[in-house]
Amino acid sequence: MSSKKAMDAFWPRDKEMIREANLVFDMSPGMNSEGVKHELGYARYNLWKPVVRVFPTGKLPIKSSVAWYEDDIVVDSLIEAVEYSLRVHGTKFKRIRWRLKMLNRSLLKWIWYQVCEFK
Repeated sequence: MSSKKAMDAFWPRDKEMIREANLVFDMSPGMNSEGVKHELGYARYNLWKPVVRVFPTGKLPIKSSVAWYEDDIVVDSLIEAVEYSLRVHGTKFKRIRWRLKMLNRSLLKWIWYQVCEFK
């Protein structure tokens, strides 16, 4: 638990670091705080950044968990997470290709959903 004064200092920097990152690792998905939940949402749903979830060994969520649907990869091994990150997002070209696929798949739908919110 952080004080209000500490959060006033840390929260803007946390968001800035997420904007600077190429992808976001969640290393404590079983213990996430409100802040972590919002940071992951900011990264994934606002900035459309890849999210890598690393659960403790042998503690992967059940197959019906939303993590399997929403996150880019769900693993219980840091080595597997790093291997995936390098293989899929390890160069600027790969990150651009990933983002273009994401935009192609999602942008028009996102715009449509935003327009529909005016009803």
